[in-house]
Amino acid sequence: MAYFGASKNLRDITAGDADEWRQWMLVTQAATTVSREVKRTKQFFRAAVRKKLIPENPFVDLPAPEQINNAREFFVTPKMAEDVLRACPDIEWQLIFALCRYGGLRCPSEVLRLRWVDIDWERNRVTIHASKTEHHRDGGICQIPMFPELRPHLEAAWGLAEKGATHVIGRYRQATGALVKAIGWHLDDACLNGTGAGQPLGVLNDPAMIEVAKEGEQPAATINYTNVTKMFARLHPACVSKSVWVCKSTCIPHLLALTIEVGDGGDHYPVLTGNDGKWSMLTRPVLFTEKTPALGSAGDVLLADFSQYTLGLPKMGNLAAAEYTRPAQRICSLTT
Repeated sequence: MAYFGASKNLRDITAGDADEWRQWMLVTQAATTVSREVKRTKQFFRAAVRKKLIPENPFVDLPAPEQINNAREFFVTPKMAEDVLRACPDIEWQLIFALCRYGGLRCPSEVLRLRWVDIDWERNRVTIHASKTEHHRDGGICQIPMFPELRPHLEAAWGLAEKGATHVIGRYRQATGALVKAIGWHLDDACLNGTGAGQPLGVLNDPAMIEVAKEGEQPAATINYTNVTKMFARLHPACVSKSVWVCKSTCIPHLLALTIEVGDGGDHYPVLTGNDGKWSMLTRPVLFTEKTPALGSAGDVLLADFSQYTLGLPKMGNLAAAEYTRPAQRICSLTT
């Protein structure tokens, strides 16, 4: 709709129009987004052909960009995995990690669906029920080997399982939300502050980050309107619509003090506005977190388009975390 307009008739779209739309998308969107939209558009127009709304599909031969970038993969070594396992608080946590790292299970969906009847000790096999692919012909059911690295963790959990237990993960089944939040908290922290050594490269340590310095006479550990407008100006135009501000909640008093003078009557319009706990500044959402540096430090206020960054967890025998892409002008930070 953004490219063709609401008045464009489906019958008037040609294969040439489809090529031009794809090129326009590649300029304004990430390759993974373009790939997804090309596939969806092909399906939409294929359905229109089947309904006899159009004679042919102008997108049928349109190639979708490659979604996998092997250069961004990060291999979690056996030593790293052992370090994580030693840090796990109990046997069930160790099993959750082992199922993901050595078995390639999706967490939490496939991990929590795993039952003891799915464990074939004699044949050394584990049956997986994948909710993500259960609509496929095989019903989302597949088998994986009980790898030597995985079996001891299953045996340890089986030895502690209560009589009559059906699911492999029992203690944390009712704490799914807490489990996801706990993992998410540390993942968010790594995505912001990670060093890239055995963990993701966080945006605060990314060479692509652009720092906007304070004004000449501006006191330390303060924020003014010129700071935020200069940050906004440095953001890449293609990233504006998906960008967000990120800073500590201790910045709120400073941000609430920022105003824009309107007219000659001395009226002022607040720069930071909020409603029902949701905040925005210069039309973009503001997220408050304890994971960013204190005001006065580099990166104390961020303006970033996080859709330009990818963290991958392939369903494979090895756990991999994709290194962040580093396009220029995707992140701006304020140094006060």
